Amino acid sequence: MAYVPNGGPKSCNYDRIPVGFWFHFEGEQARGDACVQAHVNYYRESGIDFIKIMSDELGYPLRTTISCAADWRNVEPLPKDDPFFEKTVERCAAINAIVGDECYTFYNFFSPFNIVRACDVFIPEALQGRSWDETVMAHLREDPDALRHALFIIAIHSGSICPFGKFCFTRLKFVVSCK
Repeated sequence: MAYVPNGGPKSCNYDRIPVGFWFHFEGEQARGDACVQAHVNYYRESGIDFIKIMSDELGYPLRTTISCAADWRNVEPLPKDDPFFEKTVERCAAINAIVGDECYTFYNFFSPFNIVRACDVFIPEALQGRSWDETVMAHLREDPDALRHALFIIAIHSGSICPFGKFCFTRLKFVVSCK
């Protein structure tokens, strides 16, 4: 029998390495109750051993506009009651409420650098015909301290990511352990 952390869900009797596969849900399946049901249906229909809860349409919000490299200094921490965190917790809790002890579920945050690369924060003039990635890299070369500030805020000083993670570890029975 394979090792299963903390004994695993009641139905875990693995005689192999647990397997998972995931993809991004689109359209109506990317939000709300339809997203929750899409995760559960995919898990039950595919035979995978755990669910990676997708963050589709729940991108970490940067509530600023970037017109030049120095503007990255305007990124501020999200408040603990930001809808981003509330909606993320709601999605995770809803999926866990349905699957119960059937399987482990996992949620991951994207790295701060991936977050800044994926946010639609640029005014058209800031892009200068470049992609978002190219613009972020140009800003990194032009004013590394400004972009470093934004990355630091997202990763550490938001005051919300760590409490969210602690909440997930202690209250939702996912990420590490099951009831």
